[in-house]
Amino acid sequence: MNKKRLKGIKGWLLVYVIFLAIVLFGLISSFILLFSPKNSGFINNLSMFDIITSILSFSFTLVSFVFIFMKKKTAIMINQLFLFITLIIRLISIDYSILNLRVGEVFGGAINIVWFIYWFKSDRVKNTFVR
Repeated sequence: MNKKRLKGIKGWLLVYVIFLAIVLFGLISSFILLFSPKNSGFINNLSMFDIITSILSFSFTLVSFVFIFMKKKTAIMINQLFLFITLIIRLISIDYSILNLRVGEVFGGAINIVWFIYWFKSDRVKNTFVR
């Protein structure tokens, strides 16, 4: 395929953007539910790790989303960093004492690895984010 045609938010990059939008919507919904008055006691049960990772996830997702639409070259590094940190957080939060590997954690980690490789190897990514 001609490399010039592989430009813009199309193809697998569009799938990634939709994935990010879904994650962002889910995080916003979680924050709204978390801080609603009827769930005020729930926030006291969260660990500091949960609160920090939620805030970091929201921040990175929002920044990634904005930089993609600005088509800045730094969007490549930001998304690679976002995916790497998300993978590390997944690995840290696994309960190794009983090797309680849930399907969602394994599947989520695999998705992170695939998207991480995509951001490194994709011609569309290289051609789209040039500013």
